[in-house]
Amino acid sequence: CVRFYDGTYHMWFGGWEGDGTNSSIGYATSADGITWSEYEGNPVLRPGNGSWDDVHIEVPEVYFDGNTYHMWYTGRSTNSWFRWRVGYATSTDGINWIKYVDNPVLKPSPDSWDSQSVGMPSRVLFDSTNAMFKMWYLGGSSDWVGGIGYATAPLSILNVPGQYETIQEGIDAADSGDVVLVDEGTYYENI
Repeated sequence: CVRFYDGTYHMWFGGWEGDGTNSSIGYATSADGITWSEYEGNPVLRPGNGSWDDVHIEVPEVYFDGNTYHMWYTGRSTNSWFRWRVGYATSTDGINWIKYVDNPVLKPSPDSWDSQSVGMPSRVLFDSTNAMFKMWYLGGSSDWVGGIGYATAPLSILNVPGQYETIQEGIDAADSGDVVLVDEGTYYENI
């Protein structure tokens, strides 16, 4: 995924680590789009530990809204493409990413054409009129029948207490169209 912001080309890419048993997402920049410099701290996003994306994360798609980098990526816990799912992460600098606590954000639909696998998120667009993201993705079923699917999501999902300690902090950080998702519990505060 290559994007041009603030006079610099930014690239997020999938790469195999070490012995090739799992993949992660790296980051590089370029002044001209031809000669690239990899970030010394690569990878910037690794597979989860014992989670749905604990073997491979790859094929990142990034959107920058002026304040936050939004990334959708393909993740899986096996080497089978029938286990693809789409995860979501955010970053303020394009390097330090926070995975969404309720990943994966896109899962296969039971008894449907994409009942086994969804992944490879394509160009994600932001519809400012409806304050939502629009994504096209690759999906498939167990009989190797696949196609291109379409999905939508709100501008951003802010987690309390995962990202923000209080509900009010989540509301204050939210923009129009965002979702503030509050975990179960008791919160002592004035909103």
